[in-house]
Amino acid sequence: MRWSDAALLAGALALSGGAAAADTTCDAKVVAALGQQLGIPSLQGAGTKRHIVAQACKDWPTRAGVHLATLAYDAGAGASEQKSLLVAMLDKKTLRVLASEETEVEEDAAVEFGPNSLKLDTAAYRLNADVVAFGVRFTSAAHGPSCADYASEDELTLFAPNGKDLRTVLHLPMHRMRALKGCLGSYSPDGAWEDAALTIGVENSASHGYADLSLRASIATGKADEDNAKPPRVERQVVRYDGVRYRAGRNPPWWLQP
Repeated sequence: MRWSDAALLAGALALSGGAAAADTTCDAKVVAALGQQLGIPSLQGAGTKRHIVAQACKDWPTRAGVHLATLAYDAGAGASEQKSLLVAMLDKKTLRVLASEETEVEEDAAVEFGPNSLKLDTAAYRLNADVVAFGVRFTSAAHGPSCADYASEDELTLFAPNGKDLRTVLHLPMHRMRALKGCLGSYSPDGAWEDAALTIGVENSASHGYADLSLRASIATGKADEDNAKPPRVERQVVRYDGVRYRAGRNPPWWLQP
């Protein structure tokens, strides 16, 4: 959650967008263990499958013996517009829940869970000597607005273990788009847009005990009346931990703005 520049690579850890092992559907025993230990009725019993709308499970290569799981589910039969998103670490052998975080997500025209919405990012996000974070990536199944000024995809959330809890330390769309003329999702002969693909590196410097993160945006510009794409330009920004979350600071570039 990847630099080609030697100067930036020096003293920084380059990270890929995931890990070698692919995500898998969560084993029924893992789901049952989560439901029983965390007291979640929707994840218990014979009707469990109909409640789960998205899921991903994977062993965590950074910590041997730890299994990661993320599930989006509802309390009804799949029709509710409010979903619960559960992220958890389990002991691989005993399936004991080591740490977890659960949040409520309201679905709307831009946010919707589908079967392929969740992936686990197990690149080595080493924030300090003792803390390694992992990521959950979300891709919305919603069609989105037909004419928008901005759009985002591949939302990354980094979680840092903190006792029995998982703390969100970073939330960032890894793919941002903005309309320069016209709007996104609707053709206009004079339409123009920018498309930013983000990657993350871990710096040697630190703030409030956690390593600074350097973001690299490869930004392509497109026009409806041009067939030949121009080489993308590159912009960089360092985000620093403020004791609660990573922040972009004052006057962030458009691809880091909320």
